[in-house]
Amino acid sequence: MDNGYTQRVLTFNFDNILMRACGLIGLYPSIYDFTNADVNLQNLIIDPSIIYLHGQSYGFRQLNDENETKSHANNMTNFIAQTLNTSPVIVAGYSGYNDGFFEQIDKHYCGEQRLFWIGYEKEIPEHLRDFFKKYKNHAHYIGGQDADDFFVSLMQNLKCLPSFFTQHAQHTIKILDEVIDFPVPNTDGGINILSDLRQQMNDFAVKVLSLSAILNNFIMEGKNNEVVEHVERKYGRISDGFDNTTIDEEIKYIYVWAQINAAKEDWMEIKKRGFYEDNDEAIESIFKRFESSEILKPEMHEIYLGWGYILSELAYITSDIDTYDKSIKKFSKVSELDSSVLGHSQSWGTNLLMLAELTGDTSYNSQALEKLIVAETLYPTNVYNLACAYLRLGQTEEAKRKLIICKESNTLPPKEFLLNDQDMKIFYDTPWFEDLIVNLE
Repeated sequence: MDNGYTQRVLTFNFDNILMRACGLIGLYPSIYDFTNADVNLQNLIIDPSIIYLHGQSYGFRQLNDENETKSHANNMTNFIAQTLNTSPVIVAGYSGYNDGFFEQIDKHYCGEQRLFWIGYEKEIPEHLRDFFKKYKNHAHYIGGQDADDFFVSLMQNLKCLPSFFTQHAQHTIKILDEVIDFPVPNTDGGINILSDLRQQMNDFAVKVLSLSAILNNFIMEGKNNEVVEHVERKYGRISDGFDNTTIDEEIKYIYVWAQINAAKEDWMEIKKRGFYEDNDEAIESIFKRFESSEILKPEMHEIYLGWGYILSELAYITSDIDTYDKSIKKFSKVSELDSSVLGHSQSWGTNLLMLAELTGDTSYNSQALEKLIVAETLYPTNVYNLACAYLRLGQTEEAKRKLIICKESNTLPPKEFLLNDQDMKIFYDTPWFEDLIVNLE
């Protein structure tokens, strides 16, 4: 909002956390309580603004009951339509289940502007699927997101992180510049609290920060390569034989996260460019990031998780048996370090299915089934690969049940994929299979 990317925030919450957050950076937007305002006067709203749709905690009215929130949503028809169709919209922290607001979105959104729905669930929830199918070119569901992490990442990418995160003294000086001097009475102006405080902050601003403070600032700004450069400038290049006892644990931790994040960024850049022979050096540098991280913090399962995911994608692109095998070993290491981490089970099981196909070793199929059953507990509608594993093990009826779940959840692959998947061959030319794929694109 301070940088002009956001003009208006609509909230169902009653608390004042948004106002307090704005106050921290010296921003004071207009505040509107729509339980007491005339919602048909939306053209008079002065932006930037925060709009409380259901009231405020210290206001005269808060809407809690489903009937009153639904009725209120109906009263905001014109306002909602204008909001949706005059600027891009980000929806975050809202399930779409209650209060009748999603009904208004569904009714009035017409695809003139982009809509981004940030959801905690990895897959589009069932009650939202028809909406996103209808507006698939303009409305986008971004799943598996924690709202706080999403907005921090967004600020990093837009390079609009509030200055108080990384330039503490300068930020305070800027705020103090807006406050008039405060001389103490009966001192003839000799003692001025504000001028003294400004001088103290100016003195603090020129002090050299500790390495951990510098690294934390870089991490907050998303400058992962700067973290790596600063650490290696002080301690030397981190490779085999490095004595990791020479580095403070906090610095190790920051360094490793910077390497993991930088590896993901580098991998995304390679995928964006496309895969060519000259990618070998870039891919190797990604793996070196994980190797140096492993030297410093071999007990961090996040290292092997990120490593395994990238190896999985690379293996799928290259159909390389050795790369699949390496990815499985990384996933195995994750489970060895922390058995409570299960999110990689889907990729792990899929990799085992691919190894069975590439090597002809059918023992991989039963291992894949084990991992994909675990994945089903996390992603109960994303079970196509589980159906394939059941088919390979001769459990046709169980496979059918999983495929039906996929159809009902709109998680089946495209029709062309199904018609070329050898695992589905047993169903070809059967009425059941024809019914399964009849409406697929």
